[in-house]
Amino acid sequence: MPETTRRRIPYDHLADQYDAMFTRPRDQAENREVARRIRKLGASGTVLDLGCGTGFFLELIAKDPSEYVGIDISAAMLAKARLKYPEHAFDIGDMSQLSYEADSFDFVVALWSFSYTTNPERAANEVRRVLKPGGKFFAIVYADWGPVSPLPYEDWPSYHPVTRSMFSAADIYSLFRCLNDRRVTGLSAKAVPDAISARFMPLETRLIGRLFPDACRYLMFSGSKCA
Repeated sequence: MPETTRRRIPYDHLADQYDAMFTRPRDQAENREVARRIRKLGASGTVLDLGCGTGFFLELIAKDPSEYVGIDISAAMLAKARLKYPEHAFDIGDMSQLSYEADSFDFVVALWSFSYTTNPERAANEVRRVLKPGGKFFAIVYADWGPVSPLPYEDWPSYHPVTRSMFSAADIYSLFRCLNDRRVTGLSAKAVPDAISARFMPLETRLIGRLFPDACRYLMFSGSKCA
């Protein structure tokens, strides 16, 4: 089971500043690598964005409003998303209790949000339920980064500690055993200085991320539902 710290980000308190948080070169390099991986998987057809926040997925991958639904538990984050993408659909809800019918989406994505669900097993089963046969899933979760957090907002007065789950590669493979074609790759190696990561993130991901995923700050997971 994942290691859990007693901290969770109250996104309602951070919504106004959230889009300006991740502007450092290493952050931008990570975002480009995430976008590259999603494009390689092929986020075609209908997309369900779990923990969509202010619409970060749409910043990485353009989707027609008819092919996208975002869901989040934070009303403040969704308000920001609706301002940025007024034609797209955004619902408030919990990823472990989705209201959508079975076999509804071609692609389900969860960018960092899976580490904040209170019931990862149930959420994983919900992912499989709403995916169409042959549909794909992509997620990023927090790995165990040790005592020093890479997140920029944890010293802010608006940050309140609650719960965050950190996973190992073995945890992720077990959690998503309901899916096929499972693959875990590390993102952003902990031991590599920021300046080097910012410049060589694709190479870092291919070498360290594939061979030693647990040596990274984040884990990228992909899988599919049996056709």
